[in-house]
Amino acid sequence: MHVTIRQLDKAISLVCCPHRGPYRQIGQAFDALDSWTSGQAFEPARVFALYYDDPSATPPEALHSAAGVVLPADTPLGEGLERAEIPSGRYAVLLHKGPYPALEVSYRWLFEQWLPNSGETQIDAPCIEEYLNTLHDVAPQELLTEIWVPLQAR
Repeated sequence: MHVTIRQLDKAISLVCCPHRGPYRQIGQAFDALDSWTSGQAFEPARVFALYYDDPSATPPEALHSAAGVVLPADTPLGEGLERAEIPSGRYAVLLHKGPYPALEVSYRWLFEQWLPNSGETQIDAPCIEEYLNTLHDVAPQELLTEIWVPLQAR
């Protein structure tokens, strides 16, 4: 596995469908968001998930996350949707290849191996996943997902 450090110079604005509960059930929020976007006259430019809580320290039913897409800034929000922002700053980015359930292995390596030995410090901001393709495009073993961990500025 390989981690790169990415400097995000400008915040990314999102339209999000919030989710409460186990992170593995965020697909419900993506389904709702996809249903809403499919009725619009535009295609999302990028697709993200924001994970606000530490699942090792927060009960599954209390976890807060959001499914998000990049859309034009003047897009009116549908019912139950909200705006969110991925802040500018430094991120450790790990590219995961494979099915979504296997992301747990990449997260474990990132937080148990790479981060403690990297000299980097995670800050209190959501971890992010960016989905570079989807099951509509490729087989599960070909899925590409970037995991972004927010880092302290240097």
